[in-house]
Amino acid sequence: MEVDLHQLSKLYLMVLTDTPPDQVNAIYLFAQPDGVLKEHQIAHAVAFQHRVSKIALCGGTGQGYKGFAEWSEALQERGIPGEKIVAIPYLETLNTYTESIKLVEYAHLQGWKRIIISSLAHHETRVFLTVLKQLQVQEVAMELYLSHSGAIPWWKEVTFYQGEVKMIGHEFIDTEIERLQRYQLIDSLSSVEEGLSYLQQRDTNNQ
Repeated sequence: MEVDLHQLSKLYLMVLTDTPPDQVNAIYLFAQPDGVLKEHQIAHAVAFQHRVSKIALCGGTGQGYKGFAEWSEALQERGIPGEKIVAIPYLETLNTYTESIKLVEYAHLQGWKRIIISSLAHHETRVFLTVLKQLQVQEVAMELYLSHSGAIPWWKEVTFYQGEVKMIGHEFIDTEIERLQRYQLIDSLSSVEEGLSYLQQRDTNNQ
């Protein structure tokens, strides 16, 4: 099943312009390799610190992501209290899919009802559809809000995807579209249409 690029364009725009409410249970920062991508995420958490009860991070390490301890330290150096920062349990393999599984499990156990999920601009739509799939699989009711932390340098070489892949920044957009299509075939993320439907229902319920 091919992704409808017209519908995908609509979803991308809605994701990138989503407006989280003033108060939510937590913001989750999807893991990024060290360097500018990490700094985007850290700065984003600092900007949202007064709107969230918790700042959640992946508890593991590996493949470019230096881990909870280092990111927590970076947040605390920017004035965020340590007790506000929580570690999400992790699976052995670190990627968007496994992060999403453990995030939904943890959020459900904590009784969180409204969270922000954060990643880089080009990655945010796939993040949304992957977490949404886990809400469906785990039968968890929760309001997801989207807020991207920044854009990668579009015209320079960037290391991304668990610190393993290097290419010119804008080429990652093409890779994301390909991954959206491929991962839908193996049912690891929700469809574009399901994503649009979720956002419509979420916003209608909050009118």
